[in-house]
Amino acid sequence: DALLGPAARRAMWGDTASAGFGVGWALGRYRGHRTVGHSGGPALADVLRFPDARLTVIVLANQARMYPYLA
Repeated sequence: DALLGPAARRAMWGDTASAGFGVGWALGRYRGHRTVGHSGGPALADVLRFPDARLTVIVLANQARMYPYLA
């Protein structure tokens, strides 16, 4: 909460986001868990966050041929 407060996170990740995309974040579900994430470049960096579990997985790679959504 030091950088972004609850109101900012709701605006980015909340139900107000449309079409599965909110302010630069891809919104979705994985095995019943809410997810937010972003894949930069052709799979050079991947961030997947499970906000309700307070879990974030980050994968960094130098391999452009890898499948997106590595995390």
